[in-house]
Amino acid sequence: MTTGSSRKRNADARNSEDHLAHIEAIKVKLENGRTETFRIVDEVHVPEDMTQLVDALRRSPARVAFWAAQVERAFDELRKQEARQSEKEGKAFLNYKHAYETQQGPTTDRLVHESVQSDPDVVKVRLMTASLRKQVGLLRAVHKAVEHRGFVLDRLVAREVK
Repeated sequence: MTTGSSRKRNADARNSEDHLAHIEAIKVKLENGRTETFRIVDEVHVPEDMTQLVDALRRSPARVAFWAAQVERAFDELRKQEARQSEKEGKAFLNYKHAYETQQGPTTDRLVHESVQSDPDVVKVRLMTASLRKQVGLLRAVHKAVEHRGFVLDRLVAREVK
């Protein structure tokens, strides 16, 4: 993503740095149901030894693909959670509107909306959605870092081969 000014930082890069700033490891629930822990330092490490450098470059596309797949799986889960949140909010709105109208007659949408905002079930679903958004951001940051690592590995090997 580019901006109109060369002085503006790429928003995704800033977010990636922010997401990874204080994180040592990330837990990922794999497709097989197992949960694995990945150390960020290990995922982005660039070896100095030429043999290890070439080996890391050879494995780089698979690592990038792995993290891209994790991001997509997380995005899919986030979309499902957002749909659950929307459904929960819609049902709560209708329930509160019906309850208010039953008790006191016609009511304003603002009053109903305020009740929905403080409904414990809606709050719980929103917190779950926010947590998933954070996880997606973290996974995206790791993916971008691993992708950048591949670029660095490629450049270092190319420089050594000349």
